[in-house]
Amino acid sequence: MQDNFYRHFEDRFRGSRATIKQRLSAYLPLIRQQKTLCLDQEKRQMQVLDLGCGRGEWLELLGDEDVVALGVDKDAQMLQACRDQGLDVQESDIFAFLESGDATKYDVITAFHVVEHLTFDELQRLIQLAKERLNPQGILCFETPNPENISVASNSFHLDPTHYKPLPPTLLSFLFERFGFAVVTILRLDNYRPINASQQITLNDVLHFVSPDYAVIGVKGRQVFTQVEVLEKMQAVQGHSLNDLAMRFDQQVQEKAQQEQMMIREMRQEIAALQSEQILLKQDIQARELNIIQLIWQKLKNTPHLFFKHKR
Repeated sequence: MQDNFYRHFEDRFRGSRATIKQRLSAYLPLIRQQKTLCLDQEKRQMQVLDLGCGRGEWLELLGDEDVVALGVDKDAQMLQACRDQGLDVQESDIFAFLESGDATKYDVITAFHVVEHLTFDELQRLIQLAKERLNPQGILCFETPNPENISVASNSFHLDPTHYKPLPPTLLSFLFERFGFAVVTILRLDNYRPINASQQITLNDVLHFVSPDYAVIGVKGRQVFTQVEVLEKMQAVQGHSLNDLAMRFDQQVQEKAQQEQMMIREMRQEIAALQSEQILLKQDIQARELNIIQLIWQKLKNTPHLFFKHKR
């Protein structure tokens, strides 16, 4: 594959720097909380490691937050884009970097759209190595395409020829738990079109607007209440799973069917009432016609000379 392929591929399909920064800003509450934790409890600056940093949008966001961050990538074109932004990056394979003799520990390690490029064995190895490089209260965050989104699983995931296979959220979260993270959270991201609780769900929503990406976030060691609290707040505004939208769509279909059945019953009742009224009107008309005939006949009997001329 050409050296500059992935840079051009990202520019075409990943989205603009502004778009990616806007999406990644969903993680800033966690970064701010972790930064405060480091300053208040340990009187030091936090350090973040971004694996597979790409064009450096996340590093740029962290810089805006005055957070010390290092990006690692093996793509020279991507790293040049980072350096053009004045970002601190290092050219290396992520496994080689984590296994190096560097003893630096990090408060947050992130990898955005990296794990879907790995085999299952590599993924497990990455989680273990990353955990070893975290501080006791450190956080590991992996974001990846969400195969719950039917359009992602059947189409867009396969646009990238370097993707290995999609990872269901429950599998990735299970791996975090298996490797001993104290708190594990799945965060589905509402990147494309937020869907509120009262909004009518269409079939198109079910097929295309389930959260296209999700993250698994793990807290390494002893639980800190503020960490858990921030994670819960982030979950409260997250996107939607396929099951969520599908169930809402089914519920709406059932409610609409019930409403239509009720309308049909009401219409049938109205028709029955009209038919009863028609029968009564018909009976009334027949009674009136009979009454008129009887009156005419009575008149004929009483005054026959008015109606008949006798011949002589």
